[in-house]
Amino acid sequence: MQNRTIAVLSLFTLTAAVLTACSAPEQATDPSASSAADVGTLSLGWTPGPAGAAIPVTADEGYWEDEGLTVDINNFNSGREALESLLGGGVDAAILAELPAVTAALNEQPVVVVDSLSTFDAYRVIGSSAHGITDDLSSLDGKKIATTVGTNMQFVTDELLTEAGVDAEIVNVGAADIVAALSRGDVDAAVMFASFYNGAEEALGDDYVEIPISPDLYTGNMLVAVQQSAIDENPEAVQALVDGLVKGADYVEANASDAQEKLISAAPTLTTDYLATVWDNYDFTPELPDALVALMVREGLWVQKQGNAGQGVTVDEDFFT
Repeated sequence: MQNRTIAVLSLFTLTAAVLTACSAPEQATDPSASSAADVGTLSLGWTPGPAGAAIPVTADEGYWEDEGLTVDINNFNSGREALESLLGGGVDAAILAELPAVTAALNEQPVVVVDSLSTFDAYRVIGSSAHGITDDLSSLDGKKIATTVGTNMQFVTDELLTEAGVDAEIVNVGAADIVAALSRGDVDAAVMFASFYNGAEEALGDDYVEIPISPDLYTGNMLVAVQQSAIDENPEAVQALVDGLVKGADYVEANASDAQEKLISAAPTLTTDYLATVWDNYDFTPELPDALVALMVREGLWVQKQGNAGQGVTVDEDFFT
């Protein structure tokens, strides 16, 4: 029988699980109290950026404190690093895109997705007109396209080229080096993380060209994941983590300018100008999108095809729910 090692839970489902796990409901605090009872401490790993705007907002506004939770925030260079720390016990919760969660499931690692921080629907191919790239996908035929292998950007690249019937050479370049590779002319185009878009436009200048990627092909999801053991051992703390983030997300939606200031304070490499160009392409609604499971199935099948994980596993919606 196939083990399901990841559960994509709605907030309601998580709440129900937590309430079931609580053994002493008679000790609930007075709802009129100014703060909740102490539920402990959790460490949270994230990669500073607009996708996780609710994190510095939640911390700064004291929403976790209101839930009785202390959160220690740890910065990582990528969601994959945060996941590795989560699996190794370095952090109790991690912020990551959906592909690392899919890979964890296929590797039978006990990761549970408990919340969504945001979605982003404005990915693009960026290329150089000096290398013959236009705003038409057909211009990528026969070209060198940089992406970071093993990430959701490689998945997007493969899906895009397959759908368009384009034959191009994929060049593996580290995320932080893609803009430089484009600028030097080592590659003709690139599919990169959104945090590098402004740098690519500045580096290419008048040669900058972009090809929008349809949200139907790919909309990125930034998720909150914990190990199953965290829910088993301290469900109240996990619920408090989610409840605080829900309040933080509501604040982000209602107070964009202030939320951006808080984000920049937590991630000084970000700028007001950059956030202004990408902010409207994020949806900070604190709920797991309906399309998430279908995307995870597509990614799971893709991971299997790469031969990296999940061989012999039936990847369908039941696997992720």
